[in-house]
Amino acid sequence: MVIDQHEVQVNQNSGMALQLVSATGTLAGLLLDMTIRQHYKNNSNKNIETVYTFPMGWGATFMDLHVEINGKRLTGVVTEKQKASQRYEKAIADGDAPIMLEKNSDGLYTVNLGNLKAGEEAVIEYRYSQLLRFEENAVRLTLPTAIAPRYGDSELGGIQEHQTTESNFLVEYPFTLSVLLSGGMEKATVESSSHQIQVTQVAEGTQVELVRGAFLDRDFILNLTELKNQSFCIITPDPQLGPEGCTVIASFCPPIPEVSEKNPVELKILVDCSGSMEGDSISSAKRALHQVLSQLDPHDRFSYSCFGSEVQHHHSSLKPANQFNITASSVLISNTKADLGGTETAKALVSTFDIKSEKEKADVLLITDGEVWDTGNIVKIAQMSGHRIFAIGVGTAPADTLLQELAEKTGGACELISPKENISAAILRMFNRIRQARSTEIKLEWGQPEKPTWITGNNRAVFFGNTVHVLAGFTTTPKQAPVLSCQLGHSPQCIQVSADKLTHDITNQTLSRLGAALRLKSLPKGDKIALALQYQLVTEDTNCLLVHVRAEQEKAEGLPELQKIAQMQVAGWGGAGTVHDSTRAYAHKAMVFRKAAGSGMLNSAPMQDAVMPSYDALDVPKVFRAKSAASQIITDEDHHGIPEFLIKRKESIRHEKRREDPLSPEQIIQIANHALNKKSNLAFFIREIKDKELYKELLATIKKIANGSSYENAWIIVLSWMLFKLENEIEWNENTKETIESLATEMDPNQFRAGFEVVSNTLKNLTPTYWD
Repeated sequence: MVIDQHEVQVNQNSGMALQLVSATGTLAGLLLDMTIRQHYKNNSNKNIETVYTFPMGWGATFMDLHVEINGKRLTGVVTEKQKASQRYEKAIADGDAPIMLEKNSDGLYTVNLGNLKAGEEAVIEYRYSQLLRFEENAVRLTLPTAIAPRYGDSELGGIQEHQTTESNFLVEYPFTLSVLLSGGMEKATVESSSHQIQVTQVAEGTQVELVRGAFLDRDFILNLTELKNQSFCIITPDPQLGPEGCTVIASFCPPIPEVSEKNPVELKILVDCSGSMEGDSISSAKRALHQVLSQLDPHDRFSYSCFGSEVQHHHSSLKPANQFNITASSVLISNTKADLGGTETAKALVSTFDIKSEKEKADVLLITDGEVWDTGNIVKIAQMSGHRIFAIGVGTAPADTLLQELAEKTGGACELISPKENISAAILRMFNRIRQARSTEIKLEWGQPEKPTWITGNNRAVFFGNTVHVLAGFTTTPKQAPVLSCQLGHSPQCIQVSADKLTHDITNQTLSRLGAALRLKSLPKGDKIALALQYQLVTEDTNCLLVHVRAEQEKAEGLPELQKIAQMQVAGWGGAGTVHDSTRAYAHKAMVFRKAAGSGMLNSAPMQDAVMPSYDALDVPKVFRAKSAASQIITDEDHHGIPEFLIKRKESIRHEKRREDPLSPEQIIQIANHALNKKSNLAFFIREIKDKELYKELLATIKKIANGSSYENAWIIVLSWMLFKLENEIEWNENTKETIESLATEMDPNQFRAGFEVVSNTLKNLTPTYWD
């Protein structure tokens, strides 16, 4: 498109031509078919050209484009990008109304509507199909609606200057939706964490509709639970492969086995603390992180890192998940803020990959909203590392394409968690995958001499209870369902699962196009274009175009003004509002519940509505149960029998020492290295430190902690914080480190956490030479 021909119109209000968006669809089994209708009206007195960039679900494949304008319904045709652009520009110059849809990158598309005359209306309708998956007896349907601001150069995401994705606080686009559940999905328990819905049983299945006014400010999420995992095989005709050609989809869902013991994990936790995470996203991330810590066992090892413009590694190597490290990390999580600037994801991943671990390749748990443009480079870096990426997307409109690609290309998994969703269930599902040994030797047997002419799908990882889709093309129809086999870790046992339900669907033309879309990823550019044209697929090299040819007397005159359709501000993004109920509302419910409970009416209000959730007040994971022995109180020395002149000399020495500068953190650690070789030497350490000049804030902190615990425990907590903060900056005796961690582990978890919060808040800027 020739940009400088058009005057750019920046519309700040309801002058935007986009009026509303409506979505209707059908989920038949795991095949989702959605039709989206974008309604436009030119309320200005000039001809305009609208440009609207919008998201489409990860793995979704464009199917067709229609436009309704001036009483006509037109159908688009896929052609090469350059030819489509040339025809589009010519149609504008001729005074006609061209409509062109193009793909920018995975998950992002732009539609151009040229020469919409003053007062004129148009409806752009596109359809896409998508394969969903079983995930431990549940299916998740996500319909993305908005693009949140992203970090970096938008050209890396295929976005040109005129294809803006900027957000505008002043625009509102109403949104309606209706989805029919069938093919077994109608039996599910239905819940939406994003919108209020109405669920109705109809003859064809279950109808789900929005019941309140909604807008394009958050993804629509529908969770279908209490389903039975299924494996199946569907065969559909594909004339492009010959007279008897067919496309076969084999969907495998290995049953979840009984596990007698958990496999230990080595996990590098990396959380996004950039500015885009402010608000609902960082709140969701903190909730998720607390749940992650609760899933770790003493035999697990982990590290905790935050990133934004820079990376902050709170552990230089993987640490045992004992009370010392769990509590320290929990306190850090509670104090985590989205204040680290830009989202340098690639740099953060590379730095995290370098963290030392006992295993050759540990796993990475990445928590982020994914709002970056440089997705291709990030995925390549992750693939080369050999690490599995387990990605958790947070927020109301996360950029799921990056997260899903990272997971799929590295053999990991992805969970998307909106602010109101059940984080515990999502983290549990994720840990079930993380604890499973890596799947190797993944093979597919078709049980017949003929080999597929092509085969594609996610065969990099197999997780129990999770669907693996494989699509293949044949010149003749297979006679039996395929079998998927793999090994887990170093186990010689072979795991097998069969797609034993073989179904023929002679009317379905969707699967062959889904298969062709997946094949495109592994083909050279020339072959990609040929295949895309053959199956009418919109790709980075092909566009879908149609032209409304106007009668001569209706031709638009002159060049139209360019109107870039702004995005609605994503709900809760960057701290701009929240999707949670207000504090006042929760407080009112809490008051009602307590009053009812006091009168014995415990069922008068739902328990989950009783109090406002506090992410920082989650229980400390009880990873160790040992009780500490009562420590002896250190008292002043007994002066009985000592000559008076010696007592006066000792008091004089003490007085002189008090006039000295207080000990630095490094000096206290030197004393600890000398004294704390064994747990029993804690009293010796305290005796050594007792007569030294100490920093006043340190003394106040010890006194504050000791009021709720003991003087000895206060020092254990202080030393724990010093070890946590300065492990890599000061030379520590290994026995001293083990002693501190052991003493911390034996403390009461609640007392340790409470004291740790006090010292971390008071001495948060601790360095080897300064306390604050």
